[in-house]
Amino acid sequence: MPGPESPRARRIGAGVALAALAAAGTAVAWPWSVDMVYQPVLKPGRSPAWRPPLSAVPWGDPDPPVEREQAQGLEAPSPADETSIARGGELFQIYCSPCHGADGAGAGPVAKVYVPPPSLLVGPNVGRPDGWIYATIRDGGAIMPSYGMAVEPGGRWDIVHWVRARQREVPPPPPPGGAP
Repeated sequence: MPGPESPRARRIGAGVALAALAAAGTAVAWPWSVDMVYQPVLKPGRSPAWRPPLSAVPWGDPDPPVEREQAQGLEAPSPADETSIARGGELFQIYCSPCHGADGAGAGPVAKVYVPPPSLLVGPNVGRPDGWIYATIRDGGAIMPSYGMAVEPGGRWDIVHWVRARQREVPPPPPPGGAP
C-alpha cells in the first residue's frame, strides 16, 4: 500500500488535480454557460422592441396615478343610489372588513393582531373628500395596502358611497363640554 509521500500517491494526486482543472475549464466552454451574456436586454429609458399581440387583453388601472391630496377634487361618475351602495357594501365586506371591521368602525380581526386602522365612521375620515377616500382605496396609505388592482374604478366609488351612507347613519358626537 503506497504511503502519502510515495511517488505513486503523488502521481495519482496530480492526475486527480489535472482532471479537475480540465473539467472546470471545459465547463466554461459549454454553450449554455454563456446564455445570460447573449440575451435580449431592455435598456433603461428605452421602450421594448417587441409589441403585444393584437389579441392581447390589456390589464391594469385605467385611471392615471394621482396622490390623495390631488384627488380631493375627484367626483364619483355615478350617483350614490341603492344599487351602488349595496354593491359597495359587498365589496367592503370582501376587501375592507378584515381591517376596518364589518361596520367600518376599525375593529376587524386584523386590528387585534396588527396596527388598528382608523374608524371610517367618526373622526377625520368623515370630513375627507370622496376623492381622497377613492385614492386611498386605489393607492393605499401609510399602512393600508393598495387595492387598485383588486377593485375596479366603479367598485371603488361604490365603496365610497357605502362608507358615506354608513357615516350618515352614525349620530354625531356630542359637542365638547356638554350641550345645554
